[in-house]
Amino acid sequence: MYSDPRLSFKLGEFIQSVEDKLIYSKPKVADLIRELQRLNEMLEEEDKEIPNSWIDYLKQNYGSLEELDPDDRKALVQDLEGIKQSIMNKIK
Repeated sequence: MYSDPRLSFKLGEFIQSVEDKLIYSKPKVADLIRELQRLNEMLEEEDKEIPNSWIDYLKQNYGSLEELDPDDRKALVQDLEGIKQSIMNKIK
């Protein structure tokens, strides 16, 4: 899947947009869960573990209209960076 440069570009662009939302705004948990679910639809099976664990964590620890605390936002951004790096390594 990642071998198609157009799909890889769209995936990278989508991950960057989620990161930007986390950094520059304070999205509601329900919005983040939707974004992570959309991300999962684009990822290969072996890359879905991190988004799935975040979805579970958010559902268990936050209400849908709450905002993430700063530490969780930072951790999610770091995990998204890790996913991007994993994808880049597979493309090379």
